[in-house]
Amino acid sequence: MSEDNDINRRSVLRGFGAAAMSVSFIGTATAESADSAATTRTDPFREFASDVSTEVDEGTRAELVGRYDDPESVREEFAAAAPVLDELAARGHLESASLSAFALDEVETDVALEPSDAATGAGVTAVGHTEGATAHLTATTELADHRVALYRNPELDNTHAFVETDDGQLVVHDMGDDEVTTTSGDCAWEAVNCTNDICQTGDPASCTEEQHYCCYGPNYERECSDVRWVCGCTC
Repeated sequence: MSEDNDINRRSVLRGFGAAAMSVSFIGTATAESADSAATTRTDPFREFASDVSTEVDEGTRAELVGRYDDPESVREEFAAAAPVLDELAARGHLESASLSAFALDEVETDVALEPSDAATGAGVTAVGHTEGATAHLTATTELADHRVALYRNPELDNTHAFVETDDGQLVVHDMGDDEVTTTSGDCAWEAVNCTNDICQTGDPASCTEEQHYCCYGPNYERECSDVRWVCGCTC
């Protein structure tokens, strides 16, 4: 790689540690009924992402990154992404259920790519998780009218992909059991706190629950906006 290309490439690769797990609370507060509370959902990707942390000690990070800092290791590990690749191809987001659309000849270390990055390629860093630290492999590609980013956490057998189009975002997720889930974006209301304010009497009584509307990004970044209170949690 030439020096100019190296500089251009690095300028669009995102440093993972600076961006991940940022949280903001903006927007308006609203009140909702118990029926609206039922729209709160969880999915496998959100459940996995909610347990991710960027706090990995340097020794562990170096060891994990070192396992996958060459193209051969990345290709070998992304071979386990077959169920996600199959789903992407079936939906027309890849021409074939293979890695042929991804440029894996060079691997940037300590970076995590996003679909919106202006470069295609591969990167590796590490993340923490309640089940243990894991490498975080990323690869991106650009097609005619959309971009695809593929992600793999080898030590936890977790794979997902983000697709960005003019119409929105698609998340494809497989946690190793070959049961692939797809969602259009990954935002939902999350329970934060059950207050002591009784909103419905009974045995047990129901109290008002504080919820935040939160979104997870492809590298497990978390951002929250609106707040609402719903009736339905147990006091």
